[in-house]
Amino acid sequence: MTTTIMIDYSAYKKFGESMMSMNPMFKDAMEEMKKIEGYTVSSATTMNMMGADMKTTEEVTEVSEKSAPPGIYDIPAGYKEAPYNPMQPRKMEMGTE
Repeated sequence: MTTTIMIDYSAYKKFGESMMSMNPMFKDAMEEMKKIEGYTVSSATTMNMMGADMKTTEEVTEVSEKSAPPGIYDIPAGYKEAPYNPMQPRKMEMGTE
């Protein structure tokens, strides 16, 4: 963990908590994460899923501050806002509703 990266840590924590809250299996992990200050720069996770051991590792290799390219946050042409319904199947192809 580090606190030397210039980010809004309260927003980072809020984002992490909202992501974890979508899965009740992360309840204990969410409580532990509340105790930690800083931004994760290296992590290793090991789990067993349906009898298969899985291990993932993540490591920050570079931190830099850059401007976003012009238009990157523009709403795409033809975008339609719709209420989120996790039970409704979604088409994953670009340009479909």
